[in-house]
Amino acid sequence: MCAIEYYTYEDYKKWEGRWELIDGIPLAMAPASLPTHQFIANQISFQLNKQLDKCIDCSVLSEVDYKINEETILRPDVVFTCEKLNKPFIVNPELIFEIVSPSSARRDEKFKFEIYEKEKIVLIYGDAGNGKSFLMRKIFEGLKDKEIEFVWEYLGGCIPLILKMLSYYKTGKNLKEFLEEQKWLAYTEIVDYLTGFEEDQKEDFKRIAKSILEKGYYSLENITRKEKELLQKWAEKEILFYDPLELKVTGNSRIYEKGMELLLERQGG
Repeated sequence: MCAIEYYTYEDYKKWEGRWELIDGIPLAMAPASLPTHQFIANQISFQLNKQLDKCIDCSVLSEVDYKINEETILRPDVVFTCEKLNKPFIVNPELIFEIVSPSSARRDEKFKFEIYEKEKIVLIYGDAGNGKSFLMRKIFEGLKDKEIEFVWEYLGGCIPLILKMLSYYKTGKNLKEFLEEQKWLAYTEIVDYLTGFEEDQKEDFKRIAKSILEKGYYSLENITRKEKELLQKWAEKEILFYDPLELKVTGNSRIYEKGMELLLERQGG
């Protein structure tokens, strides 16, 4: 009969390669993440970092050691923390993002989730295996099911807006009013930017918006040079989002798609 060997952080920090330690048991990680996995993680980091321009106390980190105790050290895909970075690990993250790949699904969704839940961390999952949207866990704690559905309809997986919404909600303000206001702001931003285009380009954008709302995307396959240039301008404005892996364009967030919906309602298309 084999005895199980248990290890601590002192052992862990001497190891080469990519490892996690759960209750003293070492677990090897894949040498490199899937390209889709890396793409999702990079997009999460990019969106979070955009919100930190004026914040010197918070950081967005990738695959940093998260030390829970001497026997458990995890390496989340993306971490949002406001602690001082004066150690080779973090101990008090605010948000953790895990992108679930087929090879890591059991570990991420069972063992690691139970640890994060015990530590009372807001955890957000993304699925790199089949492109699912973010699945929120704990972040909506306190909201009713219908309220969660309403938030998801308006904000989708836009983390910064969801966090802003939660702060707003906790003050006792009306959730529907907040979401309708965000929809209106997205609509006015689209309309303001649209004024700088020729009439045929405006109609092209409405056609693209209609496809996004009906199909969930606008295909990049066989597009003309003119369409490509137009899409690039809207992507640079961060109203549309290029998905180079799937050759599709979507709204940069669900709230921009709600703004497009309002545009077509008010202006036709």
